[in-house]
Amino acid sequence: MLKRMPTHCFDETCSSCVVADNLIFLAHHAGGFDKRDITHQMRAVFERVKTTLGSVGATLNDMIQINLYLRDLADFEAAIEVFAEYFDEGCFPARMTSTSEFLDAECLCMIDGVAYKQQSDSVEEKRRYSVADEILKFKGLLDSGIITPEEFEEVRKRLLAF
Repeated sequence: MLKRMPTHCFDETCSSCVVADNLIFLAHHAGGFDKRDITHQMRAVFERVKTTLGSVGATLNDMIQINLYLRDLADFEAAIEVFAEYFDEGCFPARMTSTSEFLDAECLCMIDGVAYKQQSDSVEEKRRYSVADEILKFKGLLDSGIITPEEFEEVRKRLLAF
C-alpha cells in the first residue's frame, strides 16, 4: 500500500507524509514562528507532527527515527528537553541532529522522520483513515482561506459523527 497525504505547508509538491506499507515517511515540519524561542517552536513542531501522524492513525510513539534540524547548535539542549514532553518513557526514536540556515528566517528548528505503524485490516481502522484524510483536506482549504473556520468546524463535526 502506498498513500500520499495532502500537503501541510502550502506546497502541493510536498506531501505531509507518505505511507508505504507499515512505514510512514514524514516531510519536514516546522512552526511557531510567532515567537523566536526554541522551546516554543519545538512544541509547535511536535503538535504539527502529531496532527500529521494522527491523520494516518499513528502517534508520536510510533516514530522510529527523527531528523532534528536546528538553526543554532547552541539550542540543542533546550530542544531535546521538549522530547520528554511528547514521547512516553522508553518510546524515544533514534535521532540525528544537524544545523541548517532554513529558507524562513524565523525558523529555529524543523523535524522530519519515519514512523512504523502495524497495519490493521479492520473496517473501523479504515474508516478512521478516510475520515482523517477528509479532515486534513478541509484543513488545507481552511489554511488556504478557501473556507471559513465555521465551515471547517461544521465539516469536521459531520465527519467525526459519521
